[in-house]
Amino acid sequence: MSIKNKIISLFCTFSVCFLCVSSQNFEQIDTNGTDISRIKGTAAKSVSRTFRNESEEAFSPVSNDSDTPDLSYTPQYSENIGNNKYYYLNGENINILKNNVTISPVEAYTYLDGPDYKTVLCVHCRIYNGYDYDVSDISVDCIQIFCSNKKIAYIHGGECQDLTLKPHQSTIWTFYFDNCSIDFDTDLSTLECVSYAHADVHKPDDVLADEAALNEHLIPDAQCAYKTNEYTTDDNVVDICPTKIYYKNDKLVVCCNIYNGHNYEIQELKLNWGNLYSAGELIAQGNVGTILEDKIKPGENASCEFEFGVDSIVKYNARIIDPYFFYYYSYSYS
Repeated sequence: MSIKNKIISLFCTFSVCFLCVSSQNFEQIDTNGTDISRIKGTAAKSVSRTFRNESEEAFSPVSNDSDTPDLSYTPQYSENIGNNKYYYLNGENINILKNNVTISPVEAYTYLDGPDYKTVLCVHCRIYNGYDYDVSDISVDCIQIFCSNKKIAYIHGGECQDLTLKPHQSTIWTFYFDNCSIDFDTDLSTLECVSYAHADVHKPDDVLADEAALNEHLIPDAQCAYKTNEYTTDDNVVDICPTKIYYKNDKLVVCCNIYNGHNYEIQELKLNWGNLYSAGELIAQGNVGTILEDKIKPGENASCEFEFGVDSIVKYNARIIDPYFFYYYSYSYS
């Protein structure tokens, strides 16, 4: 199967995954030029955002005698909003993953705002720290919200301001989506979400030293590397195709060919999130960041190299067989 077909197939699978979101207001920050974000094959405009917590309830801490977090939640929906359609998730549906920061919706509803009576989607969400260490600088790399299998709202890139969570703590934040493509009376009972987030994990120095020492002893065999001269060159998209993959100490190095299939020049290409698979198994995932700052003219190629670090590698020394790459990306142009 070609890289292109694998990515499209994977996107179809992810479209039915369950999404999560985080609770705060957001504001747009002016940027130079226009920032365009895409899932492979799907276009979406994107702006930088900062999420600010308005709630006085900072944390829901774990009790000293239990490893089970307090996931109680009081619905915030009010009839005076004027809409009788809302979506609520209880604690049993909350996404909790070890060694991850997960963002899960607990309640969502719409209301009309402004002189033009614009429909706004409000989503109350729980941010949960699945690490055994404090986390801070929590970034939301990508959020997509679906209703009846149709994407109705999205955010690509944003930071939760002044938020630090202790191990296995959580907090409720709220997103307001004012660019959603739904009506005021849309039934949100079919709401589905997918999200990716990362954070600064405050591991002690001795833990980091032990991890580095262990990973340096992981010497992969020849089948833990991959190299090819094949890549795709589709129109109206930016193709990012791995051409070389290998482990180096405690990192997984990925070399890619980048093809600009647009009829205009692009620059500042970022990977907001990437999932790398081998033989159908996830081996690395995470926010990569800027992979190429230089401009790429229409119809031209460029090459780049980036790394998945120790916290982004899911499986060390995986035999890299028939790999495929699923990713969200963004770029700017003048």
